[in-house]
Amino acid sequence: MAFAESCNFEKLNNNNYKQWKFNIKMQLLNLGLTEFVNKQEPVLDAEATKADKQNFELRKAKALS
Repeated sequence: MAFAESCNFEKLNNNNYKQWKFNIKMQLLNLGLTEFVNKQEPVLDAEATKADKQNFELRKAKALS
C-alpha cells in the first residue's frame, strides 16, 4: 500500500497544520520511517549486506515520497 493511500486523514490546509503534523508523524512512526525525515539522515552501517542496502534505500524512498 502506498503511503498516500494509507493516510486517511484530512489533507493539509490553512487551518489544520497542528493536527496534520501530528497525523503525519504518527503515520511515519507506524510505518517505521521517521528516521528518514528527522534533521539528520541515518547512516547505513559500512558492513551492511546488499539486502540491507536495498531495504535501506527502499525505506528512504518511501519516507521521502
